[in-house]
Amino acid sequence: MLRLTTLHFDRKSEIAIKYKKNGRKDIWPIVNETFKKLFPEFEYEIMYHDERIKNLYKKEEKVSVTFGLGSIISIIISMFGLFSLSFFVSRMKIKEFGIRKVFGAHSKDVVYSIIKELFTFVLAGTILSFPVAYFIMNKWLQKFVYKTKLSLWIFAAAGLLAIILALLTASYQAYKASKKNPIDSLRYE
Repeated sequence: MLRLTTLHFDRKSEIAIKYKKNGRKDIWPIVNETFKKLFPEFEYEIMYHDERIKNLYKKEEKVSVTFGLGSIISIIISMFGLFSLSFFVSRMKIKEFGIRKVFGAHSKDVVYSIIKELFTFVLAGTILSFPVAYFIMNKWLQKFVYKTKLSLWIFAAAGLLAIILALLTASYQAYKASKKNPIDSLRYE
């Protein structure tokens, strides 16, 4: 395997040298001697090609970590918000659930009514966010030399994950509201 190294000896000029992977130590005395003969008035800086490429992507790695942490924090905050919203809905409809259960409604009907209301908002938010996310990601990917196409399965997986997390978060409060004694619910206010 050959490696590529660049010698910078002027702001505009550079020389690329290919060498074998294990020949790094052997080549530098020869390069130093040859460079001093040909360009005695210039100093040079050695930059390995793999390090150069790594430096190009440092910014992208930092952005990736920042977006990853931001995504995790926003998911946690949204789950707390959804949990609070399901708690609020179950508290607002406590008498309605009590009356339904007195007239013979099953617990699953109460759970379904809470989850249905929250599910529509999550589904609408997921669908509305897809075009925005596609546009932003497509713009970001255009600045790279090697381009890749965005697959729809990425958006489908993200939407499915959002819906599953929303259902898990809201179902706890819905289940808790459905198991309450109807008499306690009607005596609530």
